Amino acid sequence: MILGRDRERSTLLGLVAAARDGLGGSVIVRGALGIGKTALLDELLTATEATTLYACGHEWEADLPYAALGDLLHPVLDHIDRVPAPQARALRNALGVEASAAIDPVAVEVATATLLRTLAADGCVLVVADDLQWIDTASREVLMYVARRASQMRVAFVGAARDEEMTPALAALPTLEVGPLAAKAAEMLLDVRSSGKLAASVMETLVGLAGGNPLALQQLCDGLSAQQLAGQTPIVAPINVSTEAVLAFRRRIDELPETARQALLIAAAEGRGRVDRVVAALARCDLDAAVFEPAERQGLISIVGDTVQFHHPLVRSVAYQTATPTARRAAHATLADVETDPDRRAWHLSAAVVPPDSAACAALVDLGTRALARGADITAALALARAAELADETDGRGALYAKAARAANRGGDVPMATRLLELARPLIADRPVERSDLVLLDADLRMRAGDFEVASRGLTQAAEEVADVDRRRARTLLLFAAKSHVYKMEGAVDVLELSSLAMTQTMAGDPRATATALAAADEGIASRRGHLHTLGIAWPLIWLEQYDAARDFVTWAVHVQREGGYHSFLPQSLLPEAELDFRTGHWERALAGASEAAQLYEETGQTVDGAIAASTLARFEAARGHGSACLEHARRALDGDRASGLLAATAFAEAGVGHLELARQRFDQAIEHLAKAAAIAGGGGVCEPGLLQLHPDLVESLVRAGREPEARAVAGELTEQVSGADRPELLATALRCHSLLSPEPEALDALAEALTHLDRELCLGTRLRGAGMVDDGRRHLTLALDLFASLGARLWIDLTRAELRAIGAPLIAPDRLTRREEQVARLVAGGASNRDVADSLYVNPKTVEYHLVNVYRKLGVRTRTELALVWRDAPESPPRRLDQLPT
Repeated sequence: MILGRDRERSTLLGLVAAARDGLGGSVIVRGALGIGKTALLDELLTATEATTLYACGHEWEADLPYAALGDLLHPVLDHIDRVPAPQARALRNALGVEASAAIDPVAVEVATATLLRTLAADGCVLVVADDLQWIDTASREVLMYVARRASQMRVAFVGAARDEEMTPALAALPTLEVGPLAAKAAEMLLDVRSSGKLAASVMETLVGLAGGNPLALQQLCDGLSAQQLAGQTPIVAPINVSTEAVLAFRRRIDELPETARQALLIAAAEGRGRVDRVVAALARCDLDAAVFEPAERQGLISIVGDTVQFHHPLVRSVAYQTATPTARRAAHATLADVETDPDRRAWHLSAAVVPPDSAACAALVDLGTRALARGADITAALALARAAELADETDGRGALYAKAARAANRGGDVPMATRLLELARPLIADRPVERSDLVLLDADLRMRAGDFEVASRGLTQAAEEVADVDRRRARTLLLFAAKSHVYKMEGAVDVLELSSLAMTQTMAGDPRATATALAAADEGIASRRGHLHTLGIAWPLIWLEQYDAARDFVTWAVHVQREGGYHSFLPQSLLPEAELDFRTGHWERALAGASEAAQLYEETGQTVDGAIAASTLARFEAARGHGSACLEHARRALDGDRASGLLAATAFAEAGVGHLELARQRFDQAIEHLAKAAAIAGGGGVCEPGLLQLHPDLVESLVRAGREPEARAVAGELTEQVSGADRPELLATALRCHSLLSPEPEALDALAEALTHLDRELCLGTRLRGAGMVDDGRRHLTLALDLFASLGARLWIDLTRAELRAIGAPLIAPDRLTRREEQVARLVAGGASNRDVADSLYVNPKTVEYHLVNVYRKLGVRTRTELALVWRDAPESPPRRLDQLPT
């Protein structure tokens, strides 16, 4: 499948279709080298059922008369006898089939046209001639004769030629210009070419370098090492390209004078096209801009304003690649002498020397230091890694690799960090303090992959080794080892110094947790690296109901990580942001954020956190009443925990499935799942009820199942945990649990105070109905229906409607569109695609699809056309159903 060429493909297929219907025609496909002309012709040949005749020009056959015509007509030589005898003899003579009198070019042209007309009488004929600029002159004249007369017979003629080789005869025919690929198509091509191994930053670089040229995209991609593809090593020089591309331009470059080739190399090595830098470097070689004139005449380069422009994206690579290593180093040394930007000067110096070189090493270390100061961690990692290669002593090299590895990890490039870590490890094996820093990094990488046991052992051992030398460093190592307790659902209140860790304090129910988490958030935002610690800051703030502080922190963290390209850290901020959205009633945004986090975890290989994301999605889908989606996410969460031996994802997933079963009114099954989640938390000493939020669901399930004694025990446990807490939602939850257990009227007042729980209005309305207070019950049930409809909680909508029917209340506007459904419907009715709607509303396309299904169901429509019809008469208000419109 050819990417990004729908217009061109449609034009060519249309030409053949017209010829099949009796209206022949011709077209010359023109464009730059490598733009995709041949790919279009190849696809046309395979996609067409017509009789196809093909010829391709070759530079080494350009002087062989009728060589291409022989290739073209070879499949139909048996049909030559169908044309008049004099024409048949002329054609056989030209093709060398028989020798007779001198070749008559006009007779050959007429004979070829007659043969094609004869073949076309049996069906459409497709004639394809690629690389017309290299087809021998005699054959090209015949082809032009046929092309000019194609409209008089059922023949479709398609030729292809490069822009710079278009002759007047070719230009006189209809042309199809093949331009650069759009950025999206270029990215897709690179993704396929690299088998999905191309880092986003590298893809952006290659798309910019190639200028939409498919051959350039492929050649540049193929010229990168595996580390460069993954963004682990820098692209600091023009990329090596294959022999095919080299041959295309080397002939023209070799024909240049020596000084012109030298100037071309300097321009290629400079990289940015800065005329002032290139001219300054030429001056150091006693040259000026005039030396470019031969290259400009050859169509290789031009100077436009203050920019040196290569006419084809591959010219720069070929000019650099075909130069000797000595010449390349000399070019970079000259550019380093005239470069005023210290960062670019450092890169030029690094390309101008042979290791070791202390001056170039120092320049790259300074570059890395500046990059770290502005938060450009990946740039710093690349510079420091190259500095390590240039370092002239073992200790310095190991320290530089270690520093580069830490920068790569902060930048979110796990593969690069792992590779640099392995390079550093043997170089500092006998230095305990420096080695402990590597152990910390190694543990972080291992924990992301789920290997907590080895990580914890390494941290503990390293802490023991440095305890006598650096006690503060030892405490840091032990604190980081505590991360495993989060995923094992352990409070671990007795571990050294864990009382100062907000996450552990929160899980353990420490009363100081809120103050610690708030202080951590302030410190995090004030710190340049604070966004890397969402696990220990954002989650505790959410569990402890500090929603404003949590919103400030995660919004800041997500912004920093998106802008800074911290792709492996970004999902660690997106997931708590989604949880915060969910708990504050923004369910669509929550689902989109959690889905993006799950995808990023999968792409970056963070399996442990990926299981947590799956369990979060399971809870969200349970609340929305999407049973199959909930169970699928829960299965993935449980599979992830089984693989890692951890329990956090399992606990959250079981709580989600329990909520789903409660909404389905399957109380025994709900109790089973909720009890499993509670057992995991209790067994690990987790005392924070806001973490799993399962108490109200468990109490209600137990009450509905007739197991009130157990329900009272769970409610009592919750009351004990929230005693004295300044937690409005948690206190309201405790009141709700107790009201479910009390038949007294005052319990209804207590329940009315529980304003924050999702199903509060439904629960209160149901209790009021049972107490005979029908009007009050109807009012609360109607509010519940509106709330659930706005959130898209399908099962809870059904339950509320059932309660309203039980008291004989009319279901007012049961299929009324929610606010978001109205927004989606309005945009779709106006002609927007799902992707357009998603971009406009800042949601996931899957979310748009879900809302559109609901819109169709509620309005009784099946197509976008019917939706536009429904919306036409009520553009500013919710419309009537299709079957209610006047006919």
